[in-house]
Amino acid sequence: MRKEFILNIHDNSECQVPGADKAIVTIFDQLRFRILQMAGMVRALCIFNSAELDDTPRFMVENWDAKPNLDGSQPLKPYPGKMNDMRLVVTAHVFYWEGSYRNDYRWTTDSIPLSELDGYDSLETVKIDAGKGRGSYELLQELIEAFPQADPESDIFDEGINGCEAVNFLTGFIPRVREHFDCRMAR
Repeated sequence: MRKEFILNIHDNSECQVPGADKAIVTIFDQLRFRILQMAGMVRALCIFNSAELDDTPRFMVENWDAKPNLDGSQPLKPYPGKMNDMRLVVTAHVFYWEGSYRNDYRWTTDSIPLSELDGYDSLETVKIDAGKGRGSYELLQELIEAFPQADPESDIFDEGINGCEAVNFLTGFIPRVREHFDCRMAR
């Protein structure tokens, strides 16, 4: 399946030579799956976003020498400049592209809601192997729940902690923390 988007380019055009006006992005099944997989990873790890190099967008400029289209928009022609560091950025809810022109001025495209992609409904079932789906928040929450005696917010704060229970818990907990660190370092 194929879906095409025409996205506006946002940059600081006052500080540079004219940049691109639009990015045309065609989403095929492979890219759609990758975006959904990255969104699943962002959600599972409780991180802000995930990004990877991606040269999918085709950059265009509005052709002011041509007559407007019937819908009032300007026809587009290919952008003659070069782009650097084009990256696909995926959050838990949207995806977009960012990068820089040759002169290092940054640009970003409009964001596209993940709900625009076929298969978005099954996002929760996207399989990822990133620390068994446990993010830092979940690990810390589990630690607090296991030892409320050490939590100043708890009603039983400052009561004794059974050493044997603590050792048993930490024996299983520390390897999961190490796995989480290893997954984050691999990024």
